[in-house]
Amino acid sequence: MYNPTITQPIRDELKQVGIKELTTAEAVKDFMDQNPMETKAVLINSVCGCAAGTARPGFFKSLAHTKNSPKHIASVFAGVDVEAVTTFRTYLAGVPPSSPSLAFFKDKTLVYFLGRDSIEGASEGLLIDSLNLVYNKYFGDAIDETITVKDPFSLLERTKRELGGLMEAGKTTVLDCRDAATYEKEAIPNAKLLDEQSAHDIVQTWDKDRDLTVYCDHGDLSLRAALYLRKHGFTQVYFLTGGFTAWKS
Repeated sequence: MYNPTITQPIRDELKQVGIKELTTAEAVKDFMDQNPMETKAVLINSVCGCAAGTARPGFFKSLAHTKNSPKHIASVFAGVDVEAVTTFRTYLAGVPPSSPSLAFFKDKTLVYFLGRDSIEGASEGLLIDSLNLVYNKYFGDAIDETITVKDPFSLLERTKRELGGLMEAGKTTVLDCRDAATYEKEAIPNAKLLDEQSAHDIVQTWDKDRDLTVYCDHGDLSLRAALYLRKHGFTQVYFLTGGFTAWKS
């Protein structure tokens, strides 16, 4: 159990934005079983840094960025209100425990779950954009099957076909974040090497609205590079899905 001096400010934050805290098993059952056909969202809260830095502020702000917000919103506190969290997880059949996380329900059914692995490391803005897709798809008058919901990191993906079209139109700058020797051996045409020195120069001198596509061998390193550039103010940074391997296929 955490010290109340740590948890109380978090509880106060939830109260301030009007989110109901469910602290007992009975409170969870009442919330989930009442008005079963109406839309609901539940934040599984935690004391970790990604909850304070991304999950809570991103979730709060996302509710102000949509006309399709869930009708009923609540929170349970992992590691604090153990009975409440354990009970709530019975409504998440097949979903591994994860906190912070967000669960969305429509007509008594879990329609979307966003776990910690899709929150930690993401920016607040990416989380807001991802959640707005959830709201617009599931919480309008009817489910909008034309909308594809993507987690925050998937919003940064760019396919080989998309990249090819942008390169042909001269609308993106391609950055290679592999090591220099690999880059010199073979690279995407006109790609620039993204190493420590060039990253510093880019952050200091390039237009923050410039469209950038980062790639590595398979996509993992380039995602981290894209997040780094986004953190430093670049608004149009994406990574190549599957990396250079996909480009060559």
